[in-house]
Amino acid sequence: MGTTYGGRVLIVDDDQMLARMISVRLRGAGFQAMTAHAAEEAAAMAVHERPDVIVVDVHMPHFSGLELHYCLQFAERSRDIPVVYLTAHDTESVRRAACELGAVAVITKPFESTKLIAAIKQAILSRRSPRSAGRPGASS
Repeated sequence: MGTTYGGRVLIVDDDQMLARMISVRLRGAGFQAMTAHAAEEAAAMAVHERPDVIVVDVHMPHFSGLELHYCLQFAERSRDIPVVYLTAHDTESVRRAACELGAVAVITKPFESTKLIAAIKQAILSRRSPRSAGRPGASS
């Protein structure tokens, strides 16, 4: 059995099977995982549940992961939540937009669980660091 890491992760992906697989992997790594399958649902969960990190698919119907991240920056209760992006369409424009929004990482699908878990741990640790307090998207 692994050590409980204790971070709360919101997984946002319109592919319900993938979201469930990620959730199972994260729970196995000691995280608390919750899922949303649309950006609108995720926005409400982010404000009410205050996860330690959000893992979001870039391309979703109606409202992209980038648009979700942009909107979350305007709510007091969600603006400091770090975001890790997942994308099957890893382009320079996606990476640039994610970076401008302050993404912790952009991970290309298909991905290795260890890489995703490392990015989530980095996001949680950077959020708890006094250097990043009050500075969403700040980098060292």
